[in-house]
Amino acid sequence: YYFLNAGHPLNEEDTVLSFLPLSHIFDRGCSQWLAIWMGATIAYADSPATMMDDLKKYNPTWFSCVPRLYERIYMAFQQMLEASPMKKKLFTWALGVGEEVLSYRMDQFGRYDMRPEYPLCLPFGLRLKYKIADKLFAKVRELFGNRMRFSFSASAGISPDLLKFFYTVGVPVIEGYGSTETTSAVTYNPMRACKPGSIGPQANGSECRVAEDGELEVRGAGIFAGYLNKPEDTREAFTEDGWFKTGDLVVKDTDGYYRIVDRKKAIICLATGKNVAPYKIESLFATSVEIDQIFVIGDERNYISALVVPNFLHYIELFDRNGITYDKSKLKYVEIGGAPLCVEVGEDFINQPLLKEQIELVVQEVNKQLEGFEAIRRYTILPNRFTEEADELTPTLKTKKRVILKNYNDKIETLYQK
Repeated sequence: YYFLNAGHPLNEEDTVLSFLPLSHIFDRGCSQWLAIWMGATIAYADSPATMMDDLKKYNPTWFSCVPRLYERIYMAFQQMLEASPMKKKLFTWALGVGEEVLSYRMDQFGRYDMRPEYPLCLPFGLRLKYKIADKLFAKVRELFGNRMRFSFSASAGISPDLLKFFYTVGVPVIEGYGSTETTSAVTYNPMRACKPGSIGPQANGSECRVAEDGELEVRGAGIFAGYLNKPEDTREAFTEDGWFKTGDLVVKDTDGYYRIVDRKKAIICLATGKNVAPYKIESLFATSVEIDQIFVIGDERNYISALVVPNFLHYIELFDRNGITYDKSKLKYVEIGGAPLCVEVGEDFINQPLLKEQIELVVQEVNKQLEGFEAIRRYTILPNRFTEEADELTPTLKTKKRVILKNYNDKIETLYQK
């Protein structure tokens, strides 16, 4: 009933592609249990590395995915356009048309009705242009098969600009919020009112409130009873009146939608007394073609700095296209999502003037969107990606702060030397 009311009913004819770790509550709730409840089919991916091939092979109607993988799909598409100036020009035009059409789906709260049956009332000229543009968008949708109706995004915040891109090309990516302790989603963007930058209103029989310090507290259906054999941890996890303390700081909008600020423990406390939310900074790089990963630093320091990982594949193609030489024997690859991913390059690669100039421009553009104390004052460019193998990423591709601070301590200290 909830999904019917939210704008995307499910039934036994639907198929979900499950590829996240089976122990992950996000995939358990939003893929496996939901499919079992509705009598739908579960298609298990052959392996995490073959996800993109499996989308076409099993042709699902929905799947659950983490933001980092949506970012990779977006970046891969952008790199394809970079290789063809004509395609890039055509798609840029199409995106402009698509964004104008998308505005006709928006209400006064900035929420988009992404249901396919939504009655779009477009001016005649725009309707004609959109028919042409949508033929180009279909190329993007083909990456997900030909039955995809929507997909879920959770486990970390997803960039509003990235969501708008997928909305524009006709792929409704729906963001929600939950945890293992809440048995999946407690807030959720209904398909009839998706709000980029928000985790949605309370949902699925849950109640939410914001504590005085801004922490999201929840109670209701699905909340766990406690941590096994850890009574002290259990007591600390709940308020005196029985609400679960999520550990996430939020803001509640006037329409009842919640926005994540950051993890309470992730907030950076500068030596100047200012508090900085790393997520706010890092999310601004989500749609950057030049930067693949970024890790923000600043606890008990005078200013914000960062570790920057370039998009190695982008620069390999750019260097080769422009005859810029580098030591190719230093390149190391792994296969992710059915495609080769460069995880390490040589020092000569990251010291190429073109790469350094472009990275600097991206950082400057992001800094313009930040308060002065939030701006990245110094950064270092790394010749390697953060990886699960180095224990620097979780299975859902979130960075592990403690491990990264330890692994890159020398480089970080250099950023704060006068």
